[in-house]
Amino acid sequence: HIVFGVKFMLAFVVFTVASLLSGKSPAAENVRRHQRFWLNLNMVLAVAVVCLSGVLRTAEKIPKEAEPSAKEKAASAEHSGLPTAARAAFFSRDFEFLDRRTNLDL
Repeated sequence: HIVFGVKFMLAFVVFTVASLLSGKSPAAENVRRHQRFWLNLNMVLAVAVVCLSGVLRTAEKIPKEAEPSAKEKAASAEHSGLPTAARAAFFSRDFEFLDRRTNLDL
C-alpha cells in the first residue's frame, strides 16, 4: 500500500533526525546549530506518522484470492480452448528446446 511506504519513509526520517540531534559527528554539529527548527520538524513528521497509522487502520482491507488447487489448474488446462494435439505440440517444443540445450535424451 502506498500509504505504508510513505509512513515507513517518514519514520525513517524521524529516526535519522533524532539520531543527528543526539549525535556527536560533524554533521550532527551542523544540525544542532539549528536545533529548534529540527526538533519542530521532527515533531511534525512524528505526528504525520501517527496520522498515517490511523489512515491505514481504517483503510479497506481486501483479502487475497486463494491460490487455485491442482485440480482447478488441471481443469482450466483442459478447457483452455486449445485442442489436445495443439497443447501436446506446444509442450513438445519446450522439451525439444530443453533437449538441445542440455544434450539430454528425453
